[in-house]
Amino acid sequence: DTYTPTSDHPTFALLGVAAYYAKAIKTDTLSNLIHFEFDVPDAFLQERLPRSATGGEQLIMRLPHNLPNRLAGNWVEVVGAIYGLKQSNAIFAAGFTKTMGSITHGPHTAPDAAPFHYSDPDNPTLKCTIPMHVDDGQGLCICKRIYDDRVKHGLTQRYGDMTWRAEA
Repeated sequence: DTYTPTSDHPTFALLGVAAYYAKAIKTDTLSNLIHFEFDVPDAFLQERLPRSATGGEQLIMRLPHNLPNRLAGNWVEVVGAIYGLKQSNAIFAAGFTKTMGSITHGPHTAPDAAPFHYSDPDNPTLKCTIPMHVDDGQGLCICKRIYDDRVKHGLTQRYGDMTWRAEA
């Protein structure tokens, strides 16, 4: 399976931002609203390639002779998702969904795995929504603590240094 759900950023920008601003005004949390974007670096190189993704077959490739690596020119087994492999997008999406489940401490229940939602268990008015477009996320949080401690910390811990752009 190579399908990966994505969200439409312009649609989210219009509808999502309007809904979150309305909610923030209604709950008097406008000063806590954070609109953010991020990019997962080398997204398709982050996950292992399970044999189930190749129909149980071993996948091999020959590395270019001019590759600056000791394996240059050799045949190697492909053990991770790589750019250009049709399964890589779906493999990354599955791994990202699992990561988001660990960040939100619960299974992801949104249809088609995008967008991701989190509500603080102690105060359900504190929310965060993150739609994804492949490896680019754009989200809104009505709580700086959720943004810093859950989203930013959790994703950076899993994927390393990331490019973040946040507007409070």
